[in-house]
Amino acid sequence: MKIDRADPSQQKRTLLWLLVLALPTFLLLDHLEAYLQGLDVDALGGALPLMTTVLYLMSLPLLFACYYQWRVGRRIVREGRFPLVGSKILRDTVVLEGQSAIRRGRMLQLLTLVLALVFLLMPALIVAVLKSVLSL
Repeated sequence: MKIDRADPSQQKRTLLWLLVLALPTFLLLDHLEAYLQGLDVDALGGALPLMTTVLYLMSLPLLFACYYQWRVGRRIVREGRFPLVGSKILRDTVVLEGQSAIRRGRMLQLLTLVLALVFLLMPALIVAVLKSVLSL
């Protein structure tokens, strides 16, 4: 059984990237919350287009991540190996080859489709719930 060894510096880089990418999202949420707290219930109906826009803007980075994840899954299926050669991995990983790797790649692609659908539908569902709760 072959094992790909973890890259120790990759864990630190991954954490740094997560912080860098999450910070704008938290700032957007903070500004949106402050904006919404200053509104009364009647004015909240007028803020729904802004809320929808902000929620979709927050989903954009996640959709780009889905695109990348789809491409990784496609490469796994094409190469028949997981993890991919040259991948910087966070922990020691058993190498899968052949059908096992292809199955892993297909599962990654299926998960990507589900996540992309959730990211696209979630803002619309949140706004629909707000409209029904506020009776707008």
